[in-house]
Amino acid sequence: ISAATTDPLGVLRTRKTVCCGYSRLLQSLAMQAGLTVHCVSGWCKGYGYCVGETVGDKPANHEWNIVELNGEPFFCDPTWAAGHISNKRFVRRYNEHYWLTPPTQFIFTHFPDTSNKDCGTIALLKGSGHSRLEQLQLLTPAVTAKCFSELVQLKPGFFSAGLSLVSHPRTTIALSTAVVNVEL
Repeated sequence: ISAATTDPLGVLRTRKTVCCGYSRLLQSLAMQAGLTVHCVSGWCKGYGYCVGETVGDKPANHEWNIVELNGEPFFCDPTWAAGHISNKRFVRRYNEHYWLTPPTQFIFTHFPDTSNKDCGTIALLKGSGHSRLEQLQLLTPAVTAKCFSELVQLKPGFFSAGLSLVSHPRTTIALSTAVVNVEL
């Protein structure tokens, strides 16, 4: 993908892009509407993800947005909201879960790269003394890279069904006995 297809005008002209093109187009359009929008790069548990992958072992693989509405920050992932990859092809399928997603749900699939300074200084959490990771996750305390790597990968259907994890949010559960009780 060339720079022309990640520039907002190039995205509109070619109708082809990757995640940074989507997030920069959203930022550009929202700015025209007077909104504050930040582009955030990092790692995602999406296409090509394998359970147990460690954040930071590879370069950041995705970009999304934090949108401020009435002084409150929200996550948006316009790429994932537009569709998904299947058999190496993009499938257009609108998914509203990725618009204004709560941080407690977003963290199961998105982890920000704090070393990327492109998103500038973000001070979205109320109060002082929040770390850059807390600001980019909109969570206090922040989820560490190690913890994110161990979190289960939850899909939008889990949340839209009104489900939540009561315990055991990690992909591996260590047992001290051979007897396991699973309740649903």
